[in-house]
Amino acid sequence: MLFVAEFLSCVGVMLADIAAGSLQMALIPDAVRARVMGAYRTLNHGFRPLGALAGGLLGTAIGLRPTLWIATAGAALAVLWLLPSPLPKMRELPAKEGESVPVG
Repeated sequence: MLFVAEFLSCVGVMLADIAAGSLQMALIPDAVRARVMGAYRTLNHGFRPLGALAGGLLGTAIGLRPTLWIATAGAALAVLWLLPSPLPKMRELPAKEGESVPVG
């Protein structure tokens, strides 16, 4: 079950990274794209060691099994911020000169 969960998690992360990268490339102006991508990657990859540290501290404090359940619940709830956003319903990208660009 752990293998299946990790595999599906990795597939989900890859799909999310591809979608986020495509939207960023399409919507961020060329002049600031490098700065925005640098900030995005710094925040994205910078929080991973903090999460590992928090998981280790929590696992030491309350035990491994409760920590894994907290992590599972956190991962499941992490997508809730997307539900009210327009991203799930987006089918076209906004164009720069009033034209729409198909997503797919």
